[in-house]
Amino acid sequence: MPGKMGKVLHCLTSSIILRMPFIRHIYTWVRVSSVDKNTFRSFLQKGESVVFVPGGVHELTYTDPLESKEESKQSIVLYLKKRKGFIKLALENGSPIVPVFGFHIEDSYGYVAVGGDGFLAKLGRSTGVLPIFFWGRFGIPFGIPRPNKITVAIGK
Repeated sequence: MPGKMGKVLHCLTSSIILRMPFIRHIYTWVRVSSVDKNTFRSFLQKGESVVFVPGGVHELTYTDPLESKEESKQSIVLYLKKRKGFIKLALENGSPIVPVFGFHIEDSYGYVAVGGDGFLAKLGRSTGVLPIFFWGRFGIPFGIPRPNKITVAIGK
């Protein structure tokens, strides 16, 4: 990896996720922290690497789980227009930004989510949490992903 990639890797997520008791414990065991500006900055200043999804809930509200597979493979929604703060923080700290994108991840899980422009979708975008139920292999809720060939593109 280019630049001064840290030996320690932190995943960042919405702070509201870390308020859920059981999930909070599991996530903190695997070094997941809040994606707020101060946390992000402190990790970068220590030379540690961070992983996060800048689009998050906004992207999820524009996906349609009922759309046919062929239609969904034709369009991928990325919500980055108002998500530039991480670039400024990386530049301030001299940290490299390595974009990573996974193709065909949507086939790994089945899910039901609130999408579109309805009340719950707007509420989800404003709070950072969206009601979603997903299942993986053997129909197990929140379980192991289904076998699926995923192509991962890693930038420089």
